[in-house]
Amino acid sequence: MMWNLTIQKIQPETEDTKSFWLRPDRPLAFRAGQFLILQQGEHRRSYSISSSPGDSLIRITIKRIENGLFSRYLFDEARVGETLTSSGVAGRFQLPENPDAFEQYVFFAAGSGITPCRPMIEEILTHRGQSTVVLVYSNRSEATTIFRSELTELRRKFPKQFQIEWLNSSNVNLLRARLSKWLGGELLQQYVRENDKAAFYLCGPYDYMLTAEIGLVTEGVPLARIHRETFLAPEFENPQSPPDQREHKVMLNFQNQRFHISVQYPVSILKAARRQGIDLPFSCEAGQCSACAATCVKGSVWMSRNEVLSDRELAAGRVLTCTGFPVDGDVEIVY
Repeated sequence: MMWNLTIQKIQPETEDTKSFWLRPDRPLAFRAGQFLILQQGEHRRSYSISSSPGDSLIRITIKRIENGLFSRYLFDEARVGETLTSSGVAGRFQLPENPDAFEQYVFFAAGSGITPCRPMIEEILTHRGQSTVVLVYSNRSEATTIFRSELTELRRKFPKQFQIEWLNSSNVNLLRARLSKWLGGELLQQYVRENDKAAFYLCGPYDYMLTAEIGLVTEGVPLARIHRETFLAPEFENPQSPPDQREHKVMLNFQNQRFHISVQYPVSILKAARRQGIDLPFSCEAGQCSACAATCVKGSVWMSRNEVLSDRELAAGRVLTCTGFPVDGDVEIVY
């Protein structure tokens, strides 16, 4: 299913970031923290939705990336009135459905990592009045801080619920300029009342999130309460390869149809299916967004990278087809 979204408004946020307000041609439901999948020919890109589910328009906020096909087009060429194509929304970077699950929510965001966090913060403040929010937000300077005025206004409206720690790398006080394991521990002691009643959400560059996660784990926060949203996957010098690189048959159960394909490393299950003209769901193709996730009901799938599936989901057979390869025999997958 595809949606057409008309650009209603374009607003600069910083020197290299713009927001786009979009009107879908029919209702497009989403939850705070999810992303919109845009499609242009064979290319798909995901952008976090920075508006709230109750807003009349969908907003995406995009930082211009020099080698980014979509971001360069949107930033340099897109105009009000143009139509974008989307295959829908996805993403697991969300608040728990139970509004009473946690008393406190702590967000660590860097740069454009604020985009999925902003609507989640607003939802907590407006619909989960018993919970408090702490935002640790890292940027190069005040001028490069996306949504600074919006966040400041939320802080003004909810002074007892919402606290912000602004970290700018231009700060002359180097101890408060960048997030570090030490500073993370200090902020945890300063803002978090009880670790076991708090949930933690991280979004930013890979190294930034790794620093935040190590700091939290060191302070006794279990990994199960740390949620990450990855925009760009890190590049490893020596990527892993599956123990079995032979060709195997894969049966795909998708949209009430069965497809039979052959898959052999280094071609992933997703890529092999696309080469056969099977339009499976996907977005990042890097094992980090879960748009391509399915369930393996027969055989074994080895994944070169998995940034999103939990141990419980892996035990239930969930796999990522974009980084998945059949091993030790034929495989059956259900969407």
